[in-house]
Order: sequence, then structure tokens, then C-alpha cells
Amino acid sequence: AVLDTAIATKYEDEDNMAGAIDMAQRAIASAQGFAPAAALLARLLGKEGEQKKAISVLEKAWGRTPHPALSAAFLDLLSNESVNSRTKKVTHFIKQNPDHRESVLLKIEENLRSGDAVTAWSMLSPMVKDEDATARLCLLAAEAETMLSNEADAKVWALRAATAPVEP
Repeated sequence: AVLDTAIATKYEDEDNMAGAIDMAQRAIASAQGFAPAAALLARLLGKEGEQKKAISVLEKAWGRTPHPALSAAFLDLLSNESVNSRTKKVTHFIKQNPDHRESVLLKIEENLRSGDAVTAWSMLSPMVKDEDATARLCLLAAEAETMLSNEADAKVWALRAATAPVEP
């Protein structure tokens, strides 16, 4: 799957979109939970104007194994959507695996993007109470605190992010 994904990327660089899509599909077929292959295939399909197919690939992958690469690819596909449309689609996407930690983080990020820092912070605060809060969580906390006009707390979270462990 890794080699097929690399070959698909090479084909994309050579403007061989058909070959790239074929290799990305092979990568997914050989390793259903390999997020980089699903994200790549979705991006390729999006470039070809196949947004519905791209979203379907990402939803299936998210249902199996949520991963930050999948949510990033999904959000890239929605870059031209209105806030309301994007929020509805993100909510539907999350429903593919609603209890997974990545789904919770995607919901927090979407609340921050749509300006709802109160909801984002209420979801995030239990996650950052742990002494092992990751840099990603600390940066989300800093963003929420900034939106809530708590600049001093935002600075504390940003500083904590600098030394916090990174996520796998």
C-alpha cells in the first residue's frame, strides 16, 4: 500500500491522473485503513471534479479508522463551501465514527472555524485537564481562549504547546 501510494504520487507529479487514481485505488484495496492512500485518492478525485466520489472514499476510510490526514483532505474538498454547508457536511462526516477521538477533535475544530468558541472549549476542556495534553490539544485550547478574549490563558496554552508531546 505504501509503495502503491508513492507510485500514485509520482504519477500525479507527471500529470498521469488516470495512473495516479488507479494506483491509489490499488493501495486502498491492499490496506483498507491506510489513511494516506485514501487522502491521496480523494484529492485526485477532487482534482478530476469527482467531489462526491472523493467524499465517499473519505467517509468509508473515516468509518474504519479516523485519521487527521482524512479530516484535512475532507476539509480541503469543502474549501469553497459556505459555513453552514461545510458544518452540515462535517457533521455528517463525523457520524461515520462519532465516538472516536479524531471525530471529537474535528468537531472542536469545526466549532472554532464557525466561531463557536464556547462549545469548542466545553468539548476541549476535559481533554486538556490531563497532564499529558498534546501540542495539538494545547494549540486548540489557545485558539479557543483567544476567541473567548482570554489572552493571558491563550498565551499559557501556546507556551505549553511548545513543550507538550506531539501526537503519533
